[in-house]
Amino acid sequence: MNNRLILLDWTWCLPQTLVGYAWYLLVTRLVDRRAQEVNLLQGMRVIRYQRLTGGVSLGPFLFYHHASIGYDLLYHEHGHYRQSMLLGPLYLPLVGVPSIAWAMVKKS
Repeated sequence: MNNRLILLDWTWCLPQTLVGYAWYLLVTRLVDRRAQEVNLLQGMRVIRYQRLTGGVSLGPFLFYHHASIGYDLLYHEHGHYRQSMLLGPLYLPLVGVPSIAWAMVKKS
């Protein structure tokens, strides 16, 4: 992985990276122990889970449901990673919160 991306993740994008790391620990250690890191996608750690649905991108962590077919979801979430790199600490309030709200509305 590019050292500059790692530096950006842990400085400019620190809020979402910390939330992503916490979510990674929570998912892989408590929520879904069958979740597994499947690969790296252009600087992102890609984790496939079974007990949760949908996808989420938090800093350099991309999570998705194992039954998601095709690359559309991965490219969509990777787009959020690029937004994270551009917006830095503004990513969570400008993109993250509205995305979560939209996902909750869609489920209702």
